[in-house]
Parts: sequence; structure tokens; C-alpha cells
Amino acid sequence: MVYALLIASNTGNEILGFTLLLLSALLFAGWGFIDKRWAFFALQFFYAASAIIGLIRWS
Repeated sequence: MVYALLIASNTGNEILGFTLLLLSALLFAGWGFIDKRWAFFALQFFYAASAIIGLIRWS
């Protein structure tokens, strides 16, 4: 949730927010893969994609 506050606050912390979002998506994807929760694993690709788009846009 911290990443959402950093992105929405418009305080210049968007890069940190999107980095945290990407890290979170990667960690949750790893957990989904280990626990064989394939739908949850696949969902994390959308979060990771939005984080990468945000990092590119605000870089």
C-alpha cells in the first residue's frame, strides 16, 4: 500500500513507488509459483507490467 501512496501523493516519489510495486509483484509471483497458485502468479504479470510502464514514463 505504501507504493500506492507514494505514486498518488505527487511528491516526486513516483520512481520509488513504482519500484516498490515491481518488487512486490515479483515477490508475490515467486510465492504464487512456489505455492502453485497459477491464477495469482499470472495476475502478477499485469502488476509488473504497470510498474515497468510507470518507471519508463516517470524516468
